[in-house]
Amino acid sequence: METPSERTESPQRGVWVAAAAIFTLSLDTVVLAVMFVVLLAALVTYLIYRGPAGEPGNQASGPSPSTPAGHAPVEAEVTRASPKALKGAPQAETERRRATLCVAVVAVIVLAGLGGYGLGFLGAAPASGGGASGPYRITLIETMNNMLGGAMQPMFEVVTSEGLGSSANISLPAHTLIVMTIVSYDTPTPGSAGAYSNVTATVGNKIVLVNGTSATGSGNASMGSWESNVSIIPASQLAHTFTVSALGLNIPVEGGFTEVAYFYINETGSFTWLCMTPCGTGPNGSGGAMATPGWMMGTLFIQ
Repeated sequence: METPSERTESPQRGVWVAAAAIFTLSLDTVVLAVMFVVLLAALVTYLIYRGPAGEPGNQASGPSPSTPAGHAPVEAEVTRASPKALKGAPQAETERRRATLCVAVVAVIVLAGLGGYGLGFLGAAPASGGGASGPYRITLIETMNNMLGGAMQPMFEVVTSEGLGSSANISLPAHTLIVMTIVSYDTPTPGSAGAYSNVTATVGNKIVLVNGTSATGSGNASMGSWESNVSIIPASQLAHTFTVSALGLNIPVEGGFTEVAYFYINETGSFTWLCMTPCGTGPNGSGGAMATPGWMMGTLFIQ
């Protein structure tokens, strides 16, 4: 005789194989897939164990209506269920009720989870970074016409869902691919050191320079394409840098261009980021914006 475990083995295997084939490994999809499989398994269990309706109990037949007059009535025949059947019927009914209750509870929990997850997903504000399963994206805009100490100064600002925000404190995830886009509206800064022209600690020690017609890639001559993977920005074209010396990260910024850098930070803590061109005030250009958090310097918090 086929046991319940034998009957459920094949459907359960089919459910898991189908789930593995249909759903991707993204976090959002896995959560929904698990909830769906749990609900489906509960329904399958209910269908398997609900069984047929219960057997009727004791039934007694009365005197035969055809008993002739004047004759002694024939003793009524009594149909009695076996003790095993009498005991089994209530037990089967109890098991059916328990199975129904379990399915109902599982269904309520799963549907509530789906509803709450869906509402949370729909009501969530767009992330300024990225999901757990994808890269973390951040965009910096280098703006001009910012007055600091009576002088016009450059400033790195962070693009957020609410507009431009301060770059004084920037939080980035550790052990995650970070995609940093820097848009510059400035011109080259005179006196920039050639030592900070090299791209370091990014993927391949390169950046994507959009319309980088005046940059060189891997030591080659100037390129005329709309985008190029470059490892060097000539010092004569260098406007700013995004440099984290403690991490060995240096992203040179060519004046008036857009750049995209891909990199990982595989440690946690707080680190100072700086612009290493003399774009501030004072005799050597190291004052003003270069010494003010949220302008051309700040802190990275890596978690």
